[in-house]
Amino acid sequence: MVNEPEFWSRVEKDQSGHWYWKGVKNWAGYGFLTRDGKRVYAHRYAYEVSHGPIPTGACVLHSCDFRLCVRPDHLHLGTRPQNSAEMVARGRSQKGQDHSRALLTDAEVRAIHACREAGWTQARIGVAFGISRSTAGLILQGKRWGHLGVERAS
Repeated sequence: MVNEPEFWSRVEKDQSGHWYWKGVKNWAGYGFLTRDGKRVYAHRYAYEVSHGPIPTGACVLHSCDFRLCVRPDHLHLGTRPQNSAEMVARGRSQKGQDHSRALLTDAEVRAIHACREAGWTQARIGVAFGISRSTAGLILQGKRWGHLGVERAS
């Protein structure tokens, strides 16, 4: 079990005002520690020891956008929807070809719209671009890759 002095000994304060967790990190880049046999995010622990218990279902959000920051005044409570809204508002959400699982490039999506304008069916587009017919349809409806602002085919 990690006690509070041991926790803070694993924190480094930098010139920019962030307090970085120098301990173990998970695959997503968040610091964590083991407390009472359970894995706990470092920023949640920092919030708890500084501000008190975290209500059930609440998230601890970073106002500074640095996952390893455990500075208490950079942390605040919120909900999952609030966390997502902050991520989008600050431009941290991955879209289009920048998303790690994207199968298409922005140029290919524009080409899909051009093919539809040229009379191609969704099935033909799917075969040509290596996607399903339904994915082609979602792209053409603007439900996928809509951030590109490509005019929808009628």
